[in-house]
Amino acid sequence: MKEKTKLELTIKDLKDEVSGDNKSKEKAESELNKLKEQIDEKKKQLERIKPQYEEMKKKEENCNRE
Repeated sequence: MKEKTKLELTIKDLKDEVSGDNKSKEKAESELNKLKEQIDEKKKQLERIKPQYEEMKKKEENCNRE
């Protein structure tokens, strides 16, 4: 009887561990997706301001030449 109870507890512990691992994996995947979305948004922002940057850079170079 003791051995059976011990095995049942071991099985329960293993199931809990696997369940916890799955939840950790899901959380990590969710965080990764959020980061990918943030990266995409930053890339879009960069593309919007890049022409302004290039224009200002040209003006600065022209001022430095004078």
